[in-house]
Amino acid sequence: MKKVTISMILIFICITGFTQNKEYYERVVMDLSDLKYEGRNDYKNGDIKAAKYIIQALRFDMVQPVPEIKMGLRTNDITRGSDTLSTARFNKDEISYIQPFFYPLNVMRGNMEFSVDGKKYEPTYDFIMKEFSTGKKGEFDVYYLDESRYIPKSFISFLNSGEFKNSFVVIDFELFWKKLDKQGIEIYQTYLGKLTNVGGIILQYDNMPTYYKARSKYSVPLPVVGVGPNFPKNAKKVSINVENEFLKKHEAHNIIAYIKGKTQPDSCIILIAHYDHLGLMGKDIVFPGANDNASGVGMLITLAQHYSKKENRPDNSIMFIFTDGEESNLLGSIYYVNNPLKPLKKIKYLINLDMIGDTGNTITCETGGNGISPQKNRTKRGEDGLSLFKEINKEYSFFTNFIQNPLSDLSDHYPFAMNGVPSIYFTIEGDFYSYYHTPRDTAEHTSSENYNKLFKLITEFIKRY
Repeated sequence: MKKVTISMILIFICITGFTQNKEYYERVVMDLSDLKYEGRNDYKNGDIKAAKYIIQALRFDMVQPVPEIKMGLRTNDITRGSDTLSTARFNKDEISYIQPFFYPLNVMRGNMEFSVDGKKYEPTYDFIMKEFSTGKKGEFDVYYLDESRYIPKSFISFLNSGEFKNSFVVIDFELFWKKLDKQGIEIYQTYLGKLTNVGGIILQYDNMPTYYKARSKYSVPLPVVGVGPNFPKNAKKVSINVENEFLKKHEAHNIIAYIKGKTQPDSCIILIAHYDHLGLMGKDIVFPGANDNASGVGMLITLAQHYSKKENRPDNSIMFIFTDGEESNLLGSIYYVNNPLKPLKKIKYLINLDMIGDTGNTITCETGGNGISPQKNRTKRGEDGLSLFKEINKEYSFFTNFIQNPLSDLSDHYPFAMNGVPSIYFTIEGDFYSYYHTPRDTAEHTSSENYNKLFKLITEFIKRY
């Protein structure tokens, strides 16, 4: 019989703990990407159901709201003009975790039909609707815009001449993006938003375009269809039957929980992940958002469970922020930065997890908060945090490589970094990245192979930072 040592017992306990955390993580990803959540957006209360799921998980593990702050009762959060929080959808205990905010939202959850010369196009395979598009029904001629017409001063007047009121105009996206002035303006809203005498627009891309919600805060007065390089060069007729609805006041909800630190409770580390996704594009096309970003939510929930245990209580306080409105251009994190529950200068470091449920042994990151804001005496910066992450990674041989990209507005770390908060953003691009922003981003198309490595990387960082 092999002698069992104390070190072997400790290794077994560690592995067992990781296994339990990993299984919990996998369950969260599977649950939140279930079709009953309707893509975690506005349809059939899918976003509300997801918020309740997260709050229930936090409450089960005794992770508390931010102390002494009744988030659901704060006037600045609940009311903005005539906006009022629909408290009836949450019970009293749930409201204490919620930071509500409001924004306009264009949605397309009705008919979604498009055909070219009698050939039916499949949504998300052959075409997508741009998120700011309006609906329309009918048959239209096709006109291909000549390269000579991509001139900022005459683009709008030419198309509004009346010649194209019964036509869909095919626009080369690369020419549109390169030749039309976009300095300091919203290019789609500026140029397409003024086309009041055109049947519709077909934006043709070099690759099949991705469906987004980033510019869903407004709508333009005509349908805008996105197609890939296989769109014919000589199409004659298109037929469309698409419906949209513009919601002037969509109610969104950041979810915020808190664990008080043992020795440095005034110093806070933020762990953040967005829980919203794209909802629907049409009646039946649901975007489950398993990797984007049920995976980040799953990691945060298991980290919250970990730190809620007395033996794991951290020295610094930890705030867990599950943002809404990320897909609509980071609105949840922007709102939090403008309405922080703790002073931003008290944030020691922020870790943003977005799409971490993939294969591969490379992790991609961005850092920020390197003195951009006028805040002084900030000794810890985004780069310092990355150095520590790399040191821990080398010690444990977790990932073979860290790829650092320049700071961008791809995810929720950006508003914090732009306000001087030392921040890092982690994502993993592997075998399942091709399902990004498609209905195929399901739990079956995610991987938990990197879960243990990333979990340990983060917990060691929090211990040492």
